[in-house]
Amino acid sequence: TLGGMTIRSKSTGLPHLLSFSWFGRIEHGIAVARLLPAAWRYYAESEKVALRTLEAGKVLGGKTPGEVIENYEKLFKQIAKIKIYVFINR
Repeated sequence: TLGGMTIRSKSTGLPHLLSFSWFGRIEHGIAVARLLPAAWRYYAESEKVALRTLEAGKVLGGKTPGEVIENYEKLFKQIAKIKIYVFINR
């Protein structure tokens, strides 16, 4: 898969590693996305990550890394609501 090829050439982060503890309970990508904010806050203590986070803020909104991450969480919750709605109303 494309994901497998990427992992072969680049290491993954903490959310990806921890997501395997939810194997068989929820989809892998959902687990990674749900775990991302906690790890992102930790990583954002690095100046390099904080600057990259502010770049993401151009899309997600937010003037600080913390605000950007909060906006990501809000977006994730909205997407989760849509996914549940679509699943229920099939």
